Amino acid sequence: MIDGNGQVRLTDFGLASVGGAVDNVRAGTPAYMAPEQLAGREVTARSDIYALGLVLFELFTGKRVFDAATLADLMQLHESGTIASPSAVVRDLDPSIERAIQRCLDPDPAKRPPSAFAVSAALPGGDQLAAALAAGETPSPEMVAAAGERSAVQPAIGVALVGFSVVMLVVLTLLSDRYATIHRIPFPRSADSLKDRAQDLLDRFGYAGAPYDTAYGWEVNREYIDAVRRTPGGDPWIGLSSGRTRTALFWYRTSPATMIHSSDILRPSMDNPPLMVAGMRLVRLDPQGRLVELHAIPPQVEVNDATGAAEVDWASMFDAAGLPMSAFRAVQPRWTPRGFADARAAWEGPLPDLPGVTARIEAASYRGRPIMFSVLLPWTVPGRVAAPETTTLARAVSIVTAGIAALLLLLAALLAYRHLRRGAAIVAARFAPRSSCSSRSKPAGCCGRGTMRPSTPSTARCRSSRRTVCSSAARSGCSTWPSNRTCGGSGRSCSLAGRACCPAGFEIRWSAATCWSALRWGRSVRC
Repeated sequence: MIDGNGQVRLTDFGLASVGGAVDNVRAGTPAYMAPEQLAGREVTARSDIYALGLVLFELFTGKRVFDAATLADLMQLHESGTIASPSAVVRDLDPSIERAIQRCLDPDPAKRPPSAFAVSAALPGGDQLAAALAAGETPSPEMVAAAGERSAVQPAIGVALVGFSVVMLVVLTLLSDRYATIHRIPFPRSADSLKDRAQDLLDRFGYAGAPYDTAYGWEVNREYIDAVRRTPGGDPWIGLSSGRTRTALFWYRTSPATMIHSSDILRPSMDNPPLMVAGMRLVRLDPQGRLVELHAIPPQVEVNDATGAAEVDWASMFDAAGLPMSAFRAVQPRWTPRGFADARAAWEGPLPDLPGVTARIEAASYRGRPIMFSVLLPWTVPGRVAAPETTTLARAVSIVTAGIAALLLLLAALLAYRHLRRGAAIVAARFAPRSSCSSRSKPAGCCGRGTMRPSTPSTARCRSSRRTVCSSAARSGCSTWPSNRTCGGSGRSCSLAGRACCPAGFEIRWSAATCWSALRWGRSVRC
C-alpha cells in the first residue's frame, strides 16, 4: 500500500488476538505455526517469535524450514526436532543472523527471545541502544530491555565459576589450619588472662596502683620466619610451637592520662600514641604469659629527696621471663632504654626450647625500679631506627603496583561513566514526558523540537533534541531545522525529490549529500 506521502507500506491482514484470550489456538497458517500451537497447547507471544524465525529462515535462505505436503507430515517434522541450520543452505551467512534464527526456532518457548524487538537487537546492526546513546538520544524502555535481555556469561559458565569459587574457599579454609602461621603457635591463655598477668607483673616490679587508661592487643611479625628462610635448609615451623620466637606477642600498656591516638586508627595500639609521657608503661608477653619486654617512662622532673634507691632484683624478672639467670653471663649493654636510666645491664645465654639459639637480655633501671627489660633474639630488628633504603627491585615493584592501581581506578571510572549514561537513559526513558506526533501537529509530521526515532517500534514518539526528524512518512530520517525545515541545514527541501538520489534501503539523514542505511547503523553511500 502507498501512504499519503508516497511511501510504500507492507501490510498483512492476518489473524490476531489478545494475549490469554485465544479460543482456537490452531487458527492460522500451519506452515508458520510454532510446535505448541500445532499441538493445541497454550500459545503466547513467543509462539509468534517462532513464526518470525520461520520467516527469517526463508528470507535469508530462500527455503522453508519444514517442507511438508500435508499437515500430518508437518507435525511429524516438528516432533522429530531436526531443524536444518541456515548456514547449511547459505554457507557465507553471518553467524549472528544464524544465532538469531536458531534462538527463534528453539522448541522450548522459554528459550526464545521475549519480543520481536529483541530479535531485531540480535541481528547485525541491531545494537540500537548504543546507536541511540551515540546520537545523544534517549532510548525507549523497550530498546533498553531488548539490549539487556542476554547475559554476557552463559548461565552454565556462571554457575560453574561460582561453584569453583565456593570450592576454593572451602579448600583454603581447610588448608589454613595446616599452613597458616597463626595455627602453628599454641595459645594456651586467653587475652583477659594475659592482661591480668601483665598487670600483676607491673605491681610486682614497683608500679602498683590502678592505671587511668589501659589498652591491649596482639602483635604478629615475620622476623623469625624470614630469618630462618634465609638460612639454607631452615624450617620455620619447628620453632613456632615453643612460643619463644617473638612471632606472636601480647601487649598491654597503661597511661596516667587518656591515651589519644591518631585519627587513622580506631583504638590505641602498641605504638600509637607514642610511649613518651611520664608514667606510661608497656608489657609484652608471649602466648604462655612469659615476660618478653617491659618499658616504663621515668618522671621528667626528679624529686630532690630521691636518693639511695635500692638495686633492682633482676632475678625476679628472669623468673617472670621463664629464663634461668644462672645460665646467663653478664655482657656490655648495647640497647638503650626509651627514657633516662641511672643503671644498665645486659646478659647472654641459651634460649630454652630452641637449641642453638642465644638470647640477649637488655635491662635498665631508674631509682631502683626497672624501666627496661627485653629478651632479644638473633633475628630481632630494632624498632626505633630509620627503615633501610629500598632496593631498585623494591622501587620497581612499587611503581608497577601504583601503575596497576591507577589503571584499575581509571577503568573503574570509565565503567562508572558508562553505567551512569545507561542508567540516566533508562530513567529518562521511563519518566520523560512523551507526546504523540502526527501529520496534523506540524508540517512534514514533526513534533516541534522533539526528535522521533524512526527505528523504534513506536514511530509516533518524540524526544527532546536540537533538531527534529521529519517522519510523517515514519522512516524518512530527514533531519530538519526549525528555521528553514530543510535537510541538515543544507538548503535542500525535505521532500521525495530530495531523497530520490538514494538507493533502496537508504535515506538522507544529516547530510544532504550522504545516504544512510535504514537497516545498519553507520553504513552510508554518497548521494
